[in-house]
Amino acid sequence: MKISLSKRERILIVGSLVAIILFVYMLLVLPRFKEKIEDQEGRLSVLRSQLTSREKAAARLSELQEETGVLEAYLAANLQDYFGTRLEQEDVLLLVRELVKDSGIDAYELSLDESGTSQLSSSLENY
Repeated sequence: MKISLSKRERILIVGSLVAIILFVYMLLVLPRFKEKIEDQEGRLSVLRSQLTSREKAAARLSELQEETGVLEAYLAANLQDYFGTRLEQEDVLLLVRELVKDSGIDAYELSLDESGTSQLSSSLENY
């Protein structure tokens, strides 16, 4: 049994099949692609914002390094005027003793090590 279709009927059947395939594609496949594209665009915007914040941080870092250099030069020039040309460890001990006495902290041990840094062990019972 052979069905003979006219040219017009064949075109309508092929057109209907194309329309059905396009409808299924638009209904099922395209929304998933849109979600993936929106997801990737969101990630891209987050990465761009992170990039701009890091670029700003790098620029701010160079500014802070310049400010640090200026402050270090200022301290090197003016610190000797404040503490004198040479500060002995004994002077540091006397200065710290006065500060501890005025603060009301009961310090029972104060020592300086070989590198000249001081370590203060104190009891906070009277504070």
